[in-house]
Amino acid sequence: PEEAPRTDIDVVVVGGTEAEAVDLGANEVTGTMPLSGFGISGAMSENGAIGITFAGRGDENDGVDFFNSRTLARTDTIDLPPSCSPTSIAFQPGSNDACFACSRDAEVLCYEVSDEGVAGEQTMRFDGCERPEQVRFSPDGEFLLYGCDQEIKVADADTGESVGQVGGFQDVRRFEFSPDGRRI
Repeated sequence: PEEAPRTDIDVVVVGGTEAEAVDLGANEVTGTMPLSGFGISGAMSENGAIGITFAGRGDENDGVDFFNSRTLARTDTIDLPPSCSPTSIAFQPGSNDACFACSRDAEVLCYEVSDEGVAGEQTMRFDGCERPEQVRFSPDGEFLLYGCDQEIKVADADTGESVGQVGGFQDVRRFEFSPDGRRI
């Protein structure tokens, strides 16, 4: 029988060369995960995967580490080209897709991921942005939004097709959805 994802992890705190799984109710760290580089951003999926973007140490490449939320063991690492520089990661609700922004490469990359690691090749690539920063899925998993210079681009999460943008910002670095998905 397959184990259910842990229920004692409410948040993943990324800092330095490790990430910590935290149970907010008990106000305690329930485990740590060593990173392949300096941690930047983390996210958890509904299926028990944890993804953490990192900057490489010294002349090592940047990348994304994936962990199993039940064991906190590293299941996979995607090594990225030096031109990527990943800034954030998000998992699509109701799916196994994880997307992350490559700010230097000017693209957003998506991969199929399970709690056992990367399950498939790159699933989508979103170009047309000089410096993408933040990536977020709508709570229903229908849309992928990513910060792009002075606007937020909106794409169909399944096809990657552009469906619009919201603009006029000085610079888009971070944003979040409201819980109902109606506001950014």
